[in-house]
Amino acid sequence: MEMLSNSLGGLPAEMYYPKGLKKLLEHDASSSVSYLETLQVFLNENMSYNRTAELLYIHRSTLIDRITRIERELGLDLNDPNERLMLMMLFKTMEIDELVKAQNP
Repeated sequence: MEMLSNSLGGLPAEMYYPKGLKKLLEHDASSSVSYLETLQVFLNENMSYNRTAELLYIHRSTLIDRITRIERELGLDLNDPNERLMLMMLFKTMEIDELVKAQNP
């Protein structure tokens, strides 16, 4: 966690968000379906459609449709390991930001 925090150079994590991630945040702000949660679970489960669908309590075909929309909004290819790593690092920095905010209200 410290390595990620230090790698930001004191800048907020939002400075590193790709344009598509901002679109997902905007979507989530106005929808009951969280694309960020879906994406995070999907990545954490090593892109397993079956396991992700189970964890999110949705049908596999619903998940496939959702991931397709997420990829389109992101403008990234989730099959590219470098792009997946970048997203996972961003999710971890978002988690760190939330921890810091909770400790320093």
